[in-house]
Amino acid sequence: MKKTFIALTLASVLAGCSLDGDDGSVGATGPQGPQGDQGESGVSISGDIELTLVGRAVLNAESPEGAAEIVAYHARTQHIYAINSSGDKATVEIIAADNFDTAALVADNEGVISNTNLDITTTLDVSANTPGDANSIAIDANNDLLAVAMAGETGVKGQVAFYDISGDAPQFLHNVEVGYLPDMVTFTPDGTKVVVANEGSRRAIIASTPRAQSQ
Repeated sequence: MKKTFIALTLASVLAGCSLDGDDGSVGATGPQGPQGDQGESGVSISGDIELTLVGRAVLNAESPEGAAEIVAYHARTQHIYAINSSGDKATVEIIAADNFDTAALVADNEGVISNTNLDITTTLDVSANTPGDANSIAIDANNDLLAVAMAGETGVKGQVAFYDISGDAPQFLHNVEVGYLPDMVTFTPDGTKVVVANEGSRRAIIASTPRAQSQ
């Protein structure tokens, strides 16, 4: 009986030893680590930006107004797309930009460069599929798409014409009707949407002086 009591007592003591005790206090903070190396000093630049002309093209020398107002660059094919509404019909001129012969650009005695070193390779007649004037263009590099904002006549909503530019020549896809006088178009970064800014109204607003109104 005495042996049994001693065994039970030892078992109780060992069971008590297996219980977790209270957590100790937090130790002191360690010393500060060594300071890192000094970074390189930045490069100072002036507020002036110097531009150098490397390429020049002329779309319509006889009537330049409305020519090359908006341009877009297609990086994969190295082509520049420029709207041209200076003629009888709206077109988009496609200019090869894979080689810039800067030596061909020579300034005259007054320092003006009037010659060109870029050639138009293709003229896209956007009026063949969409009526109106070309106001803006945008390129989506994700899907090789060209969007052309076409303004309609007064009182007629404009359209955005879409072209597939993945091949050798642009292929017309379809038109999408937008608001009055679409003046700017752009793709979202992922190429899933097109944003159009319409600056016109459906009616022409004619302003007149008070004197003209009284007559």
